[in-house]
Amino acid sequence: MLRQLPLVLLLFSLLACSKSNSSPTINFGQGGGITYRDGSNRPAGPGDPTDWTSDAT
Repeated sequence: MLRQLPLVLLLFSLLACSKSNSSPTINFGQGGGITYRDGSNRPAGPGDPTDWTSDAT
């Protein structure tokens, strides 16, 4: 019986996995939501003025 315990636990953990909400919960804002950088950490592309700032709420 003890040998079957890991198998039963694995089965229950797989049955418990589900995704009821397919829409993302993270809002990245307008555009890409990030500031792109190259390998030397120089800005590459459009910047995001809200990157690394706190929201009003």
